[in-house]
Amino acid sequence: MRSGVLRKRWLPRGATLTAMLFLLVACAAASPSPSPSAQSSTVDLHGLAFGVAEITISPGDVSFVNQDAVPHLIAEGQNGTQVASPHFTKTNVAANQTATITFGAAGDYQITCLIHPTMNMVVHVH
Repeated sequence: MRSGVLRKRWLPRGATLTAMLFLLVACAAASPSPSPSAQSSTVDLHGLAFGVAEITISPGDVSFVNQDAVPHLIAEGQNGTQVASPHFTKTNVAANQTATITFGAAGDYQITCLIHPTMNMVVHVH
């Protein structure tokens, strides 16, 4: 081999495709896929309902975006009734406004609207 010149080595076409497929599968396996329960930390309120039945988050904030023309009063509880010792203060979300609630500790939080008792969801904090 002459100095400064590299010799090309050619693999049979099938071997090249097999090597490329192996690399593609290896890269896909190495990339973590998102958890199927992990969802955005934004919840839309529309049609007098929460946009999702449940979300899973790390400790932090969830923004509730009210797309209804009426206010909502978000609280920890079920069917329009607040729990006796809530982990957060009930929060008013005016029509076409956004309010943020902080979920600082791990756990499952039942969320309801104190004005519209059919509005219920769960926030899972891990």
